[in-house]
Amino acid sequence: NNKTIVDLFEEQVKKTPDKEALKDDYKSYSYFDLNKLSDKIAHYLIAAYGEQDKSPIAVLLGRSVHLIAVLLGILKSGRAYIPLDPAFPKERLTYIIDSSEAKLLISERAYAQDTIEAANTIMLENMLSGIDDFKGTISTTISCKDTAYIIYTSGSTGNPKGVQISHQSLTNLLISIRQKPGVLSNDTLFSVTTYSFDISILEFFAPLISGATLYIASQGVLSDPDLIIRKLKEVQPTIIQATPSFYQMLFNADWKGDKQLKVLCGGDVLNEALAEKLIHNSLEVWNMYGPTETTIWSSIKKVEHSKDASNIGKPINNSQLYILDTFLNPKPVGTVGAIYIGGNGLAKGYYKNESLTKEKFIKNPFDKNDLIYETGDVGKRNANGEIEFFGRKDCQVKIRGYRIELVEIENAIKQYSQSLRQVLVVAKEVNKEKMLVAYLVSSTAIDKSVLRGFLQKKLPQYMVPGFYVEMDTLPLTPNGKIDRKALPDVSGDDLIRKEFIAPRNKTEENVAAIWQKVLAIEKIGVNDNFFELGGDSLNAMKLINLMNKEFEVKITINDIIKNLLLEDQAALIDNIHIVSKSFKPVEAGEEIEKFSI
Repeated sequence: NNKTIVDLFEEQVKKTPDKEALKDDYKSYSYFDLNKLSDKIAHYLIAAYGEQDKSPIAVLLGRSVHLIAVLLGILKSGRAYIPLDPAFPKERLTYIIDSSEAKLLISERAYAQDTIEAANTIMLENMLSGIDDFKGTISTTISCKDTAYIIYTSGSTGNPKGVQISHQSLTNLLISIRQKPGVLSNDTLFSVTTYSFDISILEFFAPLISGATLYIASQGVLSDPDLIIRKLKEVQPTIIQATPSFYQMLFNADWKGDKQLKVLCGGDVLNEALAEKLIHNSLEVWNMYGPTETTIWSSIKKVEHSKDASNIGKPINNSQLYILDTFLNPKPVGTVGAIYIGGNGLAKGYYKNESLTKEKFIKNPFDKNDLIYETGDVGKRNANGEIEFFGRKDCQVKIRGYRIELVEIENAIKQYSQSLRQVLVVAKEVNKEKMLVAYLVSSTAIDKSVLRGFLQKKLPQYMVPGFYVEMDTLPLTPNGKIDRKALPDVSGDDLIRKEFIAPRNKTEENVAAIWQKVLAIEKIGVNDNFFELGGDSLNAMKLINLMNKEFEVKITINDIIKNLLLEDQAALIDNIHIVSKSFKPVEAGEEIEKFSI
């Protein structure tokens, strides 16, 4: 209880100073060298901004060894860090900076256009070149009660909210995970998660307190499933953590798995078909469950049979999961109730939002000296004392592991036009994938393409609806509430369509056929936009895989982003064949701006 993440890391430095701690495709650091570099970064921050000011520091960086060194340096300086996803629109980044009152932003030239004017900005390149003079040690006192990081998640008020996690909660999680599923000194963890998603924190720090090696996959590698598979063979990791959709993407790209690989799976519901594939193609499969407010994961389960895909197991160390009714009484074994969580993993609360903290973190009815967190999830306890997960009881959903408050999207849409009378956003299964659908009631016609462009400036890509259904009125139940079950299913007419122009040559015909297969849509024209037809990062990977095989080229996600229209993608393929019979693949480590899986 009295240890910080800095304590745990520095203890490991003393045990294995020469062991490789951290690497990417260009550079690696031993435990000793990483400790020294992070000390220098901490000294730079303290010298430049004083030891008394403990304001959180915002971070907007690409994926590399230097990202980890910066995060460690911030923690050693006695401050908390706020991760900013480079894929977020500038308006969202600005809101997080302003609402957190972060006085400092650490960024780099690749994201200079996203630098927030209101914050004092340090460029990573300048900081690294200005820290060599420091040769001492850091003497800043850090308490286990201090905040380690603040993660911003989707908020029901229309803006993201910051979750404040202490060192004590973080070390409780990391030590638990080190024990089970287990992280050993001979392990290598392959990190794939964007650092604005809290599960990345386990990837970054669990190896570094265990004497293991952390490999950071660059965004360039993560932009292409074939590159990920190639890098997995090259690095030969023993542990990987990701969302179910990430593993499904790899299998779609003909990944054969790895019998030496321990698979940690969480962030969304694991289905039985995927569980079966993972069990038969890896060393071990672990299901992980927990909201951001209870420090990443609160329960774990080793999945040995596909029927256990929805089983989230038992709590980690010093944590409690309760299945309660509406009066906070325990539900009997085998009956469904609301999931509440208590214990050492509880967040300090919502940053600068005391009212929401009091609403969600309530007195524990079984111990008045403690609090429990209302997750909004439902489940039941089985005869073995394990929890079976049944999803949400409110309007919150998860898309590819990202937690989304549908109200935040609805509020953003309402800002588009005063003619919008009613807006409802729901998650529906379309083509076997969870998609966001916006139902609109408006007094005037809505240009869906313009609306989508408006939302892209306000929301992350994963929160922008793929379908827009215009209605005269929303269906109601007899008691006057919106009848969600009566909402119409979506069709191709609810996508953003351009005037239809049929494919004009063989390449366009073949690209159109691939789009139809990936998107499950008929009659696609050459001026249609892939993302306006419901495309997202996951099926973009499917598109890339099929096009590379069909045309024997090497298209990347960057090519898709730069060529969203069907005719542009067909022209790109024709040009590749004209210029050369081969196509130079993305170099491992090449940064892809404005996109994240």
